[in-house]
Amino acid sequence: MDFSGPILRRNVLWTAGTVIGVIGVAACGVTGQSPASGTAAAKPAAKPATIEFIHRWGGAREALVKQQIDAFRTKYPHITINDQLIDGRARLNEKVISLLVAGTPPDVTMTGSEDSQGWMVRGLLKALDEQLKRDKLEPKQVFYPVLVPPGQRGVKTYALPQLTPADRPYLFWNVEAFKGAGLDPKRGPKSWDELAEFSQKLTKREGAGFSSIGLDFPGAPFMDWLGRNDGKVVTDDAKKVLFNDQRGVETLQWMADSTNRLYGNAAAVGDFLKIHRTSGTGGSRAPQYTGKQAMWITGVWHFFEAKEEHARFNPNFEYGVDIAPHSARNPRAKPISLSDRVNQYAIPQGAKEPDATWEWLKYITLGEGNRAFVKAQGRPSPVTKFNDDPDFQKQNPYWNTLVKQSLGLMFLLPPSPVWSDAQKALDNVDNVVLAGKKSVKEALDEAAAEVQRLLDEAPR
Repeated sequence: MDFSGPILRRNVLWTAGTVIGVIGVAACGVTGQSPASGTAAAKPAAKPATIEFIHRWGGAREALVKQQIDAFRTKYPHITINDQLIDGRARLNEKVISLLVAGTPPDVTMTGSEDSQGWMVRGLLKALDEQLKRDKLEPKQVFYPVLVPPGQRGVKTYALPQLTPADRPYLFWNVEAFKGAGLDPKRGPKSWDELAEFSQKLTKREGAGFSSIGLDFPGAPFMDWLGRNDGKVVTDDAKKVLFNDQRGVETLQWMADSTNRLYGNAAAVGDFLKIHRTSGTGGSRAPQYTGKQAMWITGVWHFFEAKEEHARFNPNFEYGVDIAPHSARNPRAKPISLSDRVNQYAIPQGAKEPDATWEWLKYITLGEGNRAFVKAQGRPSPVTKFNDDPDFQKQNPYWNTLVKQSLGLMFLLPPSPVWSDAQKALDNVDNVVLAGKKSVKEALDEAAAEVQRLLDEAPR
């Protein structure tokens, strides 16, 4: 997940919001009206239309976007999709904001819920309720209900999910590395303690360094492990911080102790992996394919990554996978998967082709374009009915045993317009502790104070 710095700083957003407000008033006669229900205009416009579409699906997924566009053009030959690939969340946000301020917004943009909530507050996105009502679409009946609130503000809907959460519920392992360490390649660790034990068996030292490691401890952000220790980040109304309680302390202490016991410090892990990573698509994952890193925690997207990338690094690569372990020391802990992000598509204010734009948005979020995009990757759709498609099993051999199971484990943080800023403080707690700069309690309390300040200032 990309945790690069927030683009939507208050001063930038309020400036953009002011400009967009003017744009919206000036353009409302053209872009702000939707056809009345029951009229012929409610159908896709017959006149030619061109849609400007911004996304960040690079690498192997870029071809899948092109396939979406080609299939859509077959269905709607009068609509042209001009797609623009922007690499990285921060650069995409910068691009969209600059276009909004310039008065030339894209018609559809990819976004994430940690950013879109701030955009909603400042009036940068178009509400979709009129079109949803016209087409008799109820989001919580179409999508998994947990995915809908991040695209809403109050009673209005501004963004639709294009995928299930950007969570990391899976522990993958290199089968060859497991065999070499005398571990059963069909069985992964079931608890935090076992995870550390497996890592120790899989780690081979070479002089002052390593020739291979187990899990790249801590392996996942603090928030992920907190959820697997029955912890919560904030209250359900996103008004009060909870992550610095006893469960938070226990979680971060375990992360630090395990990392230091296995590898000496977190920097040693980073330095080792840096040596064995390469450039190009999949290069950052090269140690996993070559067995230099035996275990790793990631999300559902990795099934597709491994399928597309492994031949470049190790044609004989095989993986095992299971749900990432939870704490066995806490009897209330479960293998849940927390996420603070849902990838979405939205229509910015000032989009110039309302009818054609709506058809494209539907196609890539709840239509056949979405089904084809996720099925090609062996990952689930946010549309519940699509995941019963028997063809999905052909794309991913773990579909029925793990992928569908993980859908019942996903939990999303309650949406907040300040989460893009709050996220930085939360993400930094493990870094400062693992670097030895602060104690566990000190780091958690400082981060909690900053996140609480942001939540207190958040518009309601």
